[in-house]
Amino acid sequence: STLTYDKNEIKGVVEAIASDTIRGVYINQTLDLSPNIIKELQNLIITKKHHVIVEVLKTLDSNIIDFSLGINNIIYIDNGLDSLIPINMLGDGIRRILRIIVGIYNAKNGIIVIDEIDSGLHFSALKSLWRTIIYTANLLNVQVFASTHNFEVIKYLTECLEEKEFIRYQNDVKAFTLRKLENEQHKAYTYDFPMFSNALEHDIEMR
Repeated sequence: STLTYDKNEIKGVVEAIASDTIRGVYINQTLDLSPNIIKELQNLIITKKHHVIVEVLKTLDSNIIDFSLGINNIIYIDNGLDSLIPINMLGDGIRRILRIIVGIYNAKNGIIVIDEIDSGLHFSALKSLWRTIIYTANLLNVQVFASTHNFEVIKYLTECLEEKEFIRYQNDVKAFTLRKLENEQHKAYTYDFPMFSNALEHDIEMR
């Protein structure tokens, strides 16, 4: 099916965003934890709200107990060993996912846009990424918009939504494809879960 938009609907969305009635967060492709992310983590620790982040991190690694900030704003993870571990030692994936988690937290009751969601991640981390996003977005009432050119990203999203604990979210997820037509115009096509699951099963191009 083709997506069409009424001009008044678009105007209403733009006005809502401009009036701050919709809270939005944008996550780009970089892996670095920016000063703003560090500041947000500091605020969460100070206000004793960082337990939400810890609970989400536990969905990635059940051994994680806590995290803290050290000298030069280095993030340390407590996973039950004798010493804390700098987050950089745990790989790019955990940093990327932490950045997304904090972004979703800050978008509570709003929306988050994640550019090239798989950027910097090994394919083996993609299912954990989707589990984390679905869990956190549901917990904090956030609508997630994520872009990708990677077939594997959609594949692992499908596999995640077929797991017992995530089946109930299938109706909440859609995929969109942009197509450039011969007249140089663009159209967007939408796929609900059964449609993009079927597309993947039959190797139908939908990126």
